[in-house]
Amino acid sequence: MGGSSRSTLVETLSPAPAIQAAPSLPLSRLPFNVAPRTTLPAPTLPNYNVSALINAIQGPAVSPSVRSIIDTQLRDPNRSMRLHTLSILLSAFPYPSESFEYVIRSIVSYLSSETDNELKGLAVTILANAARLPHARSREIANILLSHCVKTSSKKLKVKIMQALHLIASTKDISVLDPRPACPSPPSVPQPLHHIVVSLALKQLYNIDPNARRRSIDVIASVTPNIPESMAQTLEMVSKFVSDPDPRVRSSAFQGVLTLHQRGTPLHAGTVSGTASDAGLYHSAVMALNDDYEEVRTMAVRTVWVVSAHFPDLAVGSDSRRLVDDAFMKISDAVMDGSVIVRTAACRLLGALHGVSLALLLQTLSKELLSTSTGQGRLQIAHTKAADTAGTQLAEGDISLLLYDTLNDMGAGAAGAFIHALEDEYMEVRMAAVDSLAELATRVLAPSSQPAQAEGALASRLAPSLFSRHAMDFLVDMFNDEIEAVRVNAIHSVRKVGVGLSGSQSPLREEQLHVVLAVLEDASSDVRQAVHRLLASLRLANITCLHATIQALLANMSKYPSDQASIFTTLRALGQAHPVFTEFLVSKLLHMDPRFAQVEPDCEDLFYVATMIVVLNSAQHNASILALLPPFCMHHYRYLKDRYPAYFPLLDEDHGTTADRAPHVDQGLDDVRRFMEGSLGTLRSVHALLSRGSFNEAGRVVDQCVASIKRVTVLQAGNVEADHHRGPFYYTAQFHALSLQSLQTLVSVEACLAYGGDRIHHAKRDRAGRTTSTGITSATGRGLILRSYQMQHLYLGLSAEIQATLMAWRLFGRMLISYSAAKDGHSRTEGDASSVMRVQRQIQHLMKHIETQGLGPQMEDLTQLLQAVLDSLGSEGTPSPSLLSLVPVILRMSKYLAQHILDMGKQQVRCASATLHNPAPNTPERPREYPASYPLQIPFEGTLYNIHNPSQVVIVVTLPNSHRIISPILPEHLVRVRPLQYQLKTTLHLALGGYNIPPNQEATPISLCLASMFGPDPEGLEGHSDTPSREAPSGVFSTTSRSGQAAGVVLITQPLKYYVLP
Repeated sequence: MGGSSRSTLVETLSPAPAIQAAPSLPLSRLPFNVAPRTTLPAPTLPNYNVSALINAIQGPAVSPSVRSIIDTQLRDPNRSMRLHTLSILLSAFPYPSESFEYVIRSIVSYLSSETDNELKGLAVTILANAARLPHARSREIANILLSHCVKTSSKKLKVKIMQALHLIASTKDISVLDPRPACPSPPSVPQPLHHIVVSLALKQLYNIDPNARRRSIDVIASVTPNIPESMAQTLEMVSKFVSDPDPRVRSSAFQGVLTLHQRGTPLHAGTVSGTASDAGLYHSAVMALNDDYEEVRTMAVRTVWVVSAHFPDLAVGSDSRRLVDDAFMKISDAVMDGSVIVRTAACRLLGALHGVSLALLLQTLSKELLSTSTGQGRLQIAHTKAADTAGTQLAEGDISLLLYDTLNDMGAGAAGAFIHALEDEYMEVRMAAVDSLAELATRVLAPSSQPAQAEGALASRLAPSLFSRHAMDFLVDMFNDEIEAVRVNAIHSVRKVGVGLSGSQSPLREEQLHVVLAVLEDASSDVRQAVHRLLASLRLANITCLHATIQALLANMSKYPSDQASIFTTLRALGQAHPVFTEFLVSKLLHMDPRFAQVEPDCEDLFYVATMIVVLNSAQHNASILALLPPFCMHHYRYLKDRYPAYFPLLDEDHGTTADRAPHVDQGLDDVRRFMEGSLGTLRSVHALLSRGSFNEAGRVVDQCVASIKRVTVLQAGNVEADHHRGPFYYTAQFHALSLQSLQTLVSVEACLAYGGDRIHHAKRDRAGRTTSTGITSATGRGLILRSYQMQHLYLGLSAEIQATLMAWRLFGRMLISYSAAKDGHSRTEGDASSVMRVQRQIQHLMKHIETQGLGPQMEDLTQLLQAVLDSLGSEGTPSPSLLSLVPVILRMSKYLAQHILDMGKQQVRCASATLHNPAPNTPERPREYPASYPLQIPFEGTLYNIHNPSQVVIVVTLPNSHRIISPILPEHLVRVRPLQYQLKTTLHLALGGYNIPPNQEATPISLCLASMFGPDPEGLEGHSDTPSREAPSGVFSTTSRSGQAAGVVLITQPLKYYVLP
């Protein structure tokens, strides 16, 4: 029964009859070098175009000529031709669904007739790749491969088929018939494919071919059923091959052990340590560290790390040392391996070991062995020849660790491990060593989970910081590395360790600070900014260090003006962290001399601004500084606080103390929330007022609510540009302010339609308290549409209901445009019909959106309203409705939006924003000059906040002739700082030669800003621009994406006027 079913499967996949009408292809001969005095016919290869055949296979359908090509070439007696055809079929993978079935049938038929095992292996690879696809008949293909595995006598082909079945089993959970004659189950009962694959691999496990054993180990380790007993037996079996004669098998054995462990197989202490007859896994891995092949040594290092991480306190060796300490010594010894791959792996794993003895950690920082004096129990580095007496004074930089009297033999493996690694010739090793050293130095500073012994309490308190401070010496030395990436990594590592060391004393000594400040002269901006962040995060040792740091930063700003924003941020942090030191530097920083009258500096002097940033940020925490300042400084402070709000704090100028930043924001958030809820609660009366026809009263209620929400926006802004300084309700209030602007338009539209005219009553009133009015135009609807796009694509945290409501606002704006078209176009019926058809399509799109998002139960009233409006407008193709028939449609939609305006404020939102550090705004007197024949290069640096999709961020350039240039930002130019926050650093290249900018004339202003693209939007933005008007907000316009589809653009930052001069 099983045999008949298998023959049926083969017949099912057999190729279709060859088409006789297909002409044969011309062949060309290629010369081959042959042995002398040997006359062999030169093999012929197909002369068809390879790319043409691939395109034909991947085309919409398989033509008869292509079928003939495949059948003819796969049956050609020339082996080279068959090999060439199989290579083409493999390179053309994956095939489209139209040609997939035919190609697979051809390969199955070819596999049955081919006698060359190497070509069969290539055909098996094609079938394995095809069986992994979702639409493939994987079960039939696996059955065919199994039948060939039983029939063939080639061990290499069996291994190849086993690998192919392994790929299928790792992708598809299928059951197949076992065709082997000795299978334990009946032939008619399907078995899980991975069970059959494991049994095949077990047979090849002791094959004489090392490649077969290697592949079998890989298959067994990754496909063995996840049953505890079976996994444990497999682990024990695979562990025996770590001493195989072939290095490839040994490497695969270690990899198999790690694979089984990653799949959840537990390691037992007996497996690790072993017995007298069994050396154990750990001992085997340690022995393999001296293997002749680097692949084996690399896997052995990883195995030693895994075992020690699971049994850190297991006693090993004759002296019963802890396993984690012994593993640390063995891995440290691998740092001096001859292979760069092994050294890199060892350096990475050193930092991943937890619970290593502090004495061993200290040993890695000295090339001399640790010695213990018997009298004092003192562990010393660089003092091994004689024991120190009680009165010996250690030199600075030497290490003396008291009350460690149990470490008599530390071993030579860990001696100077990090020193050797940091001096390695390969940057990969040095990078890994810097990472591990910083990780260990940071980890030892964490509070220990075990209580310290009474006699060792001093050592337990001093040793962690001692190792970290000694590690800082080596990390600071890496600031002078020749590779920029290593320097940046070392700077970040010092910052990471220094934050943990910052306490009662500075993590950097004075001589180390001089090395750090010297790096400010580096030509790389990434290195300089990394140093800025380092200085901003540390406490300095004394007043001299602070003064030297400030002077170095000022000199850095003079040499690299593009670092101004980063330097200002660093100076602000230095002032906040050192208020006491700054008090003694006020006279030096401001150049005050009691013998002379103080000259008032220029507020536009950047060096004076930088000095004031330090002084005033220190005054935020030390009120006595304000009394030392000249009188004009406080006048300058008011200007500088408005000019550079991100760098100056809020101070109480009258009492000389620090003012809380908007105390009602930081301390009264509940009051702000209640105030906003109360203000928005007044809108509940708007719907009732509109129903009674009290339009002026409704307008006044909305105006009062707008004023209250804007007041919250001002208070929550904190007068600071950076996003993290704003209050938690700033963007929520901003969002409400935009929705209330739409509500103002809605009230005016209802008033206009109720009075039977075409005049909109706006919120702006004259001296008599009466509203001014303008006509209902298409700009009224465009304003609602553009504002809704701005609210939907600029704010994060909007629920699905709010987004659907914003789409309803766009529909309302489209209705107003149709009303304007019907009112003004007395004879343009075609235009009226087209406008109404767009309304109908937009209603259908909104109803489909509500259905696909599952919002039917929540927005049932909106769905019913849309259906009623759609019925009143008629179907597409019907005559355009009259002007009067559009009025009730607009009024019904208006009443729904007014009734559900409070739904827009049910949750807190965030808004996409950005702070541009570079370019800075310039003046016509000091424009940016550039050669007219070359592109203008403008460096862009800034910080982006609340960006959900950074790939949509673009740079928008607006030229004097209103032409826009949209430049995308490459992903590598945006560095993720934290969730939703990115650091931007790129260069904008503008070729302005074709835009009629006259050279050597007056400076020309261009507008620069960051924006976010969205779309394509089915509703479209055609015809909408960002022209500012009373109804339409600026900052939203339509464009065309690179794919040619319509897209929208919403501005993230305000346009920056930048003057250029060719």
